[in-house]
Amino acid sequence: MRQLNIHIFQHARYEGPAVIKDWAERNGHLLAVTYLKKAGPMPRLHDFDILAVMGGPMSVHSENEFPWLKQEKAFIRKAIESGKTVIGICLGAQIIAEVMGGKVADCSNKEIGWFPIALTPDGRQNPFFSQLPDNLFVFHWHGETFSLPPEATLIASSEANANQVFTIGENVIGMQCHFEVTPASVLLMAEKARKNSLNRTML
Repeated sequence: MRQLNIHIFQHARYEGPAVIKDWAERNGHLLAVTYLKKAGPMPRLHDFDILAVMGGPMSVHSENEFPWLKQEKAFIRKAIESGKTVIGICLGAQIIAEVMGGKVADCSNKEIGWFPIALTPDGRQNPFFSQLPDNLFVFHWHGETFSLPPEATLIASSEANANQVFTIGENVIGMQCHFEVTPASVLLMAEKARKNSLNRTML
């Protein structure tokens, strides 16, 4: 396998690339990170082979609170249209869904914890996902969901939220659930939630 340049869009310190970073280092790939909550330039398209867009606590609709969301959305759409491999996780998947024509909204069934997802018939035929079991437990932490963009193929669903994993063509994957977590990264997310809960209690 040739050396790959992987670029990470990270929205929160406690939601990093986790397994993606471990895999890249183990296989000799190069990894660069842009923290979207800091002001700074976007990467150049020719600087990376894969763009991985991580999760975060904000909504895709929070452009007034987080003005950089508009720039990020435009860049992600441009990367997809240029044929780059783009992977979105949780918020990242929601951004991909929106910029490619889907809708993001609050979900009535929030998923926080380990819940099963099931591959669809298309998922069982997908060259990558067909290597996975038809049913598997994965980590979730989300309060919004999305409709599928017009050109998307549904790969996996859960009982609570039908649209969990989708692909667009051969170069785009959106995953509402968190395939990337490690024990350490889950602890970071839980600790951040605990501190936020304590702060709200003290208000």
